[in-house]
Amino acid sequence: MRSSWLTRAGVIWSMLLLGSQPAAAQKKYKVSVDSSPQQAALYVDSKAAGIQAYTPAELKLAPGDYKLIIELPGYRPLEVHVVVKTRAKQEFKYVLERAPRPATLDLRASDDSATGAAVSVDGKPSGQVPTTVDVSAGRHEVVVTREGYNAYREWVDAADSEHRTMVITLSRKAPEGGALVVSADTDGAEVWIDGQRKDAAPAVIQGLPPGTHVVEVRKEGLPPWRQDITVVAGSQIKITATILASAGGTLRVMSATAGAEVYVDGELKGQVPQSISGLRPGTHLVELRKKGFASASQEVRLSAGEERVLKLDLGTARGENATLRVASAVPDAEVFIDGGSVGRAPIERPLEPGHHIVVVQKSGYAEYKRELDLTAGQVTALTADLRSAGGVKVIATPAGAQVILDGVLVGPTPATLPDVQAGEHVLEIKAAGYYDYRQTIKIEGGKHQVVTADLKMIPTEPTGAALLDEIRGQTSVGGRAVRKRSFTADVSAGYPYFIDARLTAGVWSSGMFGLDGGVEIRTFFLLTDIALQGKFQFVAADPVYLAILADFGGGGGPNGRNTFFTDVGLGMTLSFNNLVSFSARTWLNAWTDRFCPSLDDTQTVPRMECMQPFNLGNGKLYDPRKDRDNDARWFLGAWVDVSLLQHVSLFLSLYGVPFQSERLMFKSVYNDFFPDSDQKVYGQIGLTAKY
Repeated sequence: MRSSWLTRAGVIWSMLLLGSQPAAAQKKYKVSVDSSPQQAALYVDSKAAGIQAYTPAELKLAPGDYKLIIELPGYRPLEVHVVVKTRAKQEFKYVLERAPRPATLDLRASDDSATGAAVSVDGKPSGQVPTTVDVSAGRHEVVVTREGYNAYREWVDAADSEHRTMVITLSRKAPEGGALVVSADTDGAEVWIDGQRKDAAPAVIQGLPPGTHVVEVRKEGLPPWRQDITVVAGSQIKITATILASAGGTLRVMSATAGAEVYVDGELKGQVPQSISGLRPGTHLVELRKKGFASASQEVRLSAGEERVLKLDLGTARGENATLRVASAVPDAEVFIDGGSVGRAPIERPLEPGHHIVVVQKSGYAEYKRELDLTAGQVTALTADLRSAGGVKVIATPAGAQVILDGVLVGPTPATLPDVQAGEHVLEIKAAGYYDYRQTIKIEGGKHQVVTADLKMIPTEPTGAALLDEIRGQTSVGGRAVRKRSFTADVSAGYPYFIDARLTAGVWSSGMFGLDGGVEIRTFFLLTDIALQGKFQFVAADPVYLAILADFGGGGGPNGRNTFFTDVGLGMTLSFNNLVSFSARTWLNAWTDRFCPSLDDTQTVPRMECMQPFNLGNGKLYDPRKDRDNDARWFLGAWVDVSLLQHVSLFLSLYGVPFQSERLMFKSVYNDFFPDSDQKVYGQIGLTAKY
């Protein structure tokens, strides 16, 4: 019976021992996974373990069946089953299907009329102006309503992923009665109706009762302008008050040069002598021109009703001029020569021979500009090819992103392009560290639109598998800083400190630089100390890492013992595929130790074993009741860290101070655990947990 029980116990114990042994590691094979487009997140079997890599990626997997999950914003997720076989390398490539992307309607108010107005899309309430509404590709009805205003309705054909800006303007509902729109040929004139002041011109007066009314437009210093109007319910009447025209000045221009042409404010008025009436009060530029003579000009200031005579004489005859004719296919385009306006095309002007700059402009069209060299006695004809244009403003996050239009670099955001040819254009926005933004925009002549883009940052953090691999290679000693949001915990035993515990956490990292900090507690029972530690990594050229190390701390024990110390030095780590790390350190250790109570303390608390001074062996008498042991030594040390599991490693250290002085704290004179002399060579063995 007893033998059977022992046999059964032995079997169970053997099973437990076998069950506790780690399973033989399966050989893993390289597996290449790519997608089109690339930079898709890659999961293996499930999302629980996090992102393993971004395509194109190379994984190491044991033979067997796996489920690959591939996801990229804007594309349909893809799940595929693959079989990893026992061969050197397998490659898997997949094409992702683009997911339907909604279009965005960006509704904005052109003025206060639409601000806060209710928006509905396809009959569904969609907020208030300003707002953005995501809609599916296709045709949609947009309705904007506000009390007191006529409803705004528009059918929109939205393309997939299109961002369309809609600028909304609402018109007020016509009130009962009629409306009167009054403008004047001078600023600041007041509008009076039936003897009552209504507004300053230009003015819109609503709700006038049907019938006849007397309209007056008045301005101080000028005779009033009057007109009778008849208002019909629901109608609108527009009138322009010509105060200045009726009270303008008169200018008579004379010259000794017969046939000279008179221009007032760039407009031809005829040949001298010439009387020009109805000129508005103010300053006018009068110019006299004749072929073969130097032109003459003078500014003249006229008051309302003033009559003035101006005599201008042309310069002496000169060489023959050149002639420039400017025409435009678009009517009413304004022509500028050498920066000055010369009227609307078509124009013909005599000019001095030589270099001239001609600019033709009209609202809603791109500026036409040419540089010409004119020859004396010759006529040069120029036809301005104005092209319909609009404006676009590009705003992007982050600011400073580069804007490229049709392959041409425009500049950083925010960017304003006032004259872009009407039609479709390809707009690209690029910034370092962000995915490129690309959109086809349609420019309409005479209109201005705003394009906004939020660029998405390219992930730079390590993937799930890479992050675990990096954490596996961390060490709290040497030259490699613990990465931010990670930590290590060390527990070791050795000499001279029998037990040593340390906790280190990553504080900051940027490129090759890193900073960590921690706390360490160590003891040899008769004295326990605690230290705060820090490490600044300044080189990270895998597999080599370099860092500056420093700590300070203190502690105490029985019989009046206490100590304070600090260390500063340099550490280096050489990592072997994050599985084995070799670290070397050199540092200066400075300390101040007390082993007995002071003389004042011994008078009240006798400590016989600390009362007698002794000779240190170099002829120096040391009295522990009065003296502290103050000294410093330079250390050299080496550490080996071997990964056992994903989050656990074994480390062994050896360090010492060859050819330097002893430290009294590590001698038997004050510590029965230590030998008679300081060994000057120390070591630790322990485990590190890494997360």
